[in-house]
Amino acid sequence: MIPSTTALKAFQPVASKGKLASLFTIPEMGAENRGKPVVALAIESGDTIWSDDKSALLFATAKPLTVGTDSHVGVLFLLVHRRDRWRIADLLRSTATGKDSGLSARLTAFTPIERQLGNGGFHPVVTVNESQGGRGYAYETCAAYNFAGSKLKRFELE
Repeated sequence: MIPSTTALKAFQPVASKGKLASLFTIPEMGAENRGKPVVALAIESGDTIWSDDKSALLFATAKPLTVGTDSHVGVLFLLVHRRDRWRIADLLRSTATGKDSGLSARLTAFTPIERQLGNGGFHPVVTVNESQGGRGYAYETCAAYNFAGSKLKRFELE
């Protein structure tokens, strides 16, 4: 059974005191309260990027209400299915700040081999994009990730 993103989308970091809530927290950038942690009210989006019956890659984003500038937090989760339960095996947290900031993740494996992913074929490759800044100083970075066992790792061309 493929994990549902319903629970992820319903999660309210501001109402939780656990470790998961801290993932969706960012320091205030404004002059007043600079550095004070700001927790997102809710998950803005939660999507299954890829899954099979043993593993899944989910990406969740939230937008903490910082005063100084727009802020975004994204988390790429690697879930593994063991003993009839899905659990978080690993995660990668990204942040973006600025007027034109944003985060996204997408499956970037070749489409023709997608049906073979996880079946002794190729592991999925997910690219996470970070758009930073604005007002004359904006830039975008991206990195690709795959996984081995229960660990996410940066995808490097060899």
